[in-house]
Amino acid sequence: MRLEIAWWDLDDSPQSIRTLNAHLSEGVTGDWAEVPGLKVKYWVADPAHNRWGAVMVWETDRPAGHRLPPNRAADLIGRPPDHRMGFAVEALADPAALPVPQIPVPQVTKETR
Repeated sequence: MRLEIAWWDLDDSPQSIRTLNAHLSEGVTGDWAEVPGLKVKYWVADPAHNRWGAVMVWETDRPAGHRLPPNRAADLIGRPPDHRMGFAVEALADPAALPVPQIPVPQVTKETR
């Protein structure tokens, strides 16, 4: 497996985390769901440092010769990511083996409506 991280520093960008997050509802995430070899893609934000980016986990390397969906963040920001790096995944904790925290859900009754 291969992990790829890319991000932009937004301090000198016309875009903000809020505007970039808004474009995710325009079908961007679905475009990436069909990419061969892509196990998962996360869009990430760091409000404390004004950064926007993505983390992609590939089965192996990016598939050669396969066209990726447009990088809408790069189009909106007007430049490629400021930082891009890749890593070989050496180990993985199976999330299915980890306990899922139970969050209490308030009961809705006729009295609370």
